Amino acid sequence: MANGFLQQIVVKDTSAGKMTDYIFSNGDKVGAGKFPPKGIEQGKFYNYEFDMNGNFKNLRKNTMFEGKAPEGASAASAASSAAPARAVGNSYDSRQDVISKQAAFNTSIAFVKLLAESDALPIAASVKAAKKADAIEAIVLDYASKFHKRSTGMALNFDDEALAAVGDLSEVDAATSWNE
Repeated sequence: MANGFLQQIVVKDTSAGKMTDYIFSNGDKVGAGKFPPKGIEQGKFYNYEFDMNGNFKNLRKNTMFEGKAPEGASAASAASSAAPARAVGNSYDSRQDVISKQAAFNTSIAFVKLLAESDALPIAASVKAAKKADAIEAIVLDYASKFHKRSTGMALNFDDEALAAVGDLSEVDAATSWNE
């Protein structure tokens, strides 16, 4: 049986309706579902049991009741010593930027590979064989930027020598340059 001071009651809207989560001073975040126990108040000490569902803790029905706090413990001291609760409702963080960039690059590489396999890679006839790798890299970067912009609304900018070595890709993208 777990116990701790109830630090926060979080009610969130989901596709299944309003759901309640309890955040305790011991660091537990326990889902109470659509029908949480009645009479639960923030700042009080509770004993409770939970079941694990994957990585989530769900309150076991009829197991949450007010308990006696340990000697010398108070809700204020428990709040200051507890791990900070994660923000609920906005799960976006800096990792999402990296994931978006990786997805744009993976999509770009797959698309350029598809273009190359179908002999439709937009490389101008004037590009020499020695510069084709640089041209392909520049095309991958260009498409990655386009895919990233389409999915996130933010452009990827590259200060890369590969782009400068090939030149302006708008000439390559011109309809007359495509090998169709």
